[in-house]
Amino acid sequence: MGNLIFRSTNCIFNKRVLMLGIDDSGKTTMLYKMKTNKIHKTIPTIGFNWETIEFKHSYFMIYDVRGGCSKNNGLWKHYYRDMSSIIFVVNCLDRDRIDDVKFELLKILNDQIDLKNIPILIFLNKYDKQLLFKEDERHSYYQEYRDNPITISELETILDLSKESINNKYNKRWHIEYSSNATGLGLNEGFEWLNKNSL
Repeated sequence: MGNLIFRSTNCIFNKRVLMLGIDDSGKTTMLYKMKTNKIHKTIPTIGFNWETIEFKHSYFMIYDVRGGCSKNNGLWKHYYRDMSSIIFVVNCLDRDRIDDVKFELLKILNDQIDLKNIPILIFLNKYDKQLLFKEDERHSYYQEYRDNPITISELETILDLSKESINNKYNKRWHIEYSSNATGLGLNEGFEWLNKNSL
C-alpha cells in the first residue's frame, strides 16, 4: 500500500495528464507524494503546478491546476489541448460539496469536443480516516463524515456511470480508485490503469 513505484525524472515525457478537482481534494499533496514519496505541506494552488514522473517506463507530465469555485474552474478548458488523460481528485469525506463535484465532473464527462475519447481516472481521496492530517481536522466534514465516506458505487450512481467503463453514454473510458496521500493507497493501481488507457 505504501510502496510507490513512481520515480522522479528529467526525461522527455510522452503523456500529458491534467489533474483537476475542487479545492481541498488533495491534488497538490498527491502530486508531490508521487514525485518524492513524501508528504509535503502545501498551500492552495495559484495557477498550476507541474511535475514529470516515471511509472513503469512511461513518462507523465502532470499539470495540477487550481481548483475552487466554478468561476475559477472555467479556466480548466484552456488546459485541455494535447492532454492524453485526466485525473479528477475527490475528497471522499466532504459530502457537503458533492454537488460541486458532480457539476464539474459532468462537464468533463459530457465534453465531446475537447475531451472526446479522453480517459478519466477519478481518485476518491483521503480514504484514510485514521491518518488524516491535522489541517483536515479543522474542517466540519472531519467529524461528521469520517465514518461515512463517499463510496465508489455511490459516485457511479451520482454520475450515472455504467459498470462497463468502455461502452457508456459519455464515450469515455473511466476508472474510480480509492486513494490516500498519507499511505499511498490506490496511487499505483490508478496509474496502472492510466498507463494502459492513456492516449
